[in-house]
Amino acid sequence: MVSVAIRRAVVADLPALRVLYRQLDDVHGEAEPDIVPMHDQAPRAVSDIEEQIANDIVLVAVGMDDDEAGAVVGFARIKVIDLGQYFMFPQVPEVEDLSVLEEYRGLGVGKRLMRAAEDWAAEAGYAELWVSAWTFNEPAAGLYRHQGFVPLSTRFRKRLIPESAPKRSPEPETVA
Repeated sequence: MVSVAIRRAVVADLPALRVLYRQLDDVHGEAEPDIVPMHDQAPRAVSDIEEQIANDIVLVAVGMDDDEAGAVVGFARIKVIDLGQYFMFPQVPEVEDLSVLEEYRGLGVGKRLMRAAEDWAAEAGYAELWVSAWTFNEPAAGLYRHQGFVPLSTRFRKRLIPESAPKRSPEPETVA
């Protein structure tokens, strides 16, 4: 187990967060290339990460041992989701992104980040904390199950155009 401290992200963490997002994006891009582009094809904008730091709860794991003292080695991004009036509670925090540098995986960093996310949610008065994992990402699902999370729903998809067709976003409809 590596020694880390968990704190809220600050703008000075941007270089480390960009590295972690590159890793996260590429894992998803390799597994689901028809949905997620590799980082080099569509890098995350610095302004997007700055917006997340300002508007979401972004927790970073900072190394405390001599070799990595002060270095960000992982992060968790929590976004509060509006559920609407037909649920027992109107909002729920969800861990939307979790990434740990490859060389620090399996050392307890992800567990510490998830525990910190739980602590933040409980202190903020939320009844639950949600997290999702892509079906290909069994290591993440295993971590969440080990932390006491249970499956809640399943998202299905169906491809409507051939994979060889050019990918584009539909134009938004205008209402007259």
